[in-house]
Amino acid sequence: MKRYARHAQLGENFELNRVTLKFDGVFRSFQGFGSLLGMLCLLCSSFSHIWHHVRIFFRDVFAGIDPDLDAQMEFGAF
Repeated sequence: MKRYARHAQLGENFELNRVTLKFDGVFRSFQGFGSLLGMLCLLCSSFSHIWHHVRIFFRDVFAGIDPDLDAQMEFGAF
């Protein structure tokens, strides 16, 4: 019955050898896939947060501004 229902809803583009392979036609992933995907998303978002905070704190370094620039010029001289 499951075979006829699947064929009526989706159609079968290829024929599965269900007897030899003991396969019902459902593509499954392993049980820990959800937790693995969640951990990868958490690591990527954590890395991006750290990256953006570092960019803000060290903005002058990334822009190429010399940190000794204040020592070379006197405030209010111009």
